Amino acid sequence: LQLQGHIGQYYLASGEGLEPLGSYLHINIPAGSFKTRSGYIVISCSTQKFYENLVPVVSQVEGFGFLASDTRFTLNVDRVKHKKELVEILEQAFQTKTTEEWLAILQAADVPAGPILTIDQALSNPQAQLRHMVVEAEHPVAGRYKMAGNPVKMSQIQEETFLPAPMLGQHTEEVLTTLLGYTAEQVLALRKEGVV
Repeated sequence: LQLQGHIGQYYLASGEGLEPLGSYLHINIPAGSFKTRSGYIVISCSTQKFYENLVPVVSQVEGFGFLASDTRFTLNVDRVKHKKELVEILEQAFQTKTTEEWLAILQAADVPAGPILTIDQALSNPQAQLRHMVVEAEHPVAGRYKMAGNPVKMSQIQEETFLPAPMLGQHTEEVLTTLLGYTAEQVLALRKEGVV
């Protein structure tokens, strides 16, 4: 519920239950994912400025010049009322160019946008590599393998060494004695009884 607190607050303030939103926001329009000729992008016009930056570039697409003067979308309050119509227009417009073309255009126009990556693209992305989001460890049985890095980044965290997943029972004695206070004799008795 905490991750959707703004949606809950919208209901508490307005009494209006929202339909499933998909990848779109309900208050800052347009914001969401759009199919392009070669993939998907996500845009976020969280302010009036960003929408006003978006309109000229979409209006340059053949057949979409009307967007610049369409009063249904002038202010965000208008865009919220006519969200479905605007999303349909943008869905059609974004399919006229590739993701790469749109990203270059949107970046030049100062419209927040980014590509939606497949998992292989995300994991091989230079930013993921720079942030050590894919790391390697040496496993006693499986050998060297790759795994997801720690997403929490702080200056005091050393990221050079990553431990592999433990073998079954590898830390049983340590957990029982150090964390749970069992004596070595008690652990031995548990082993004899087949408990551990």
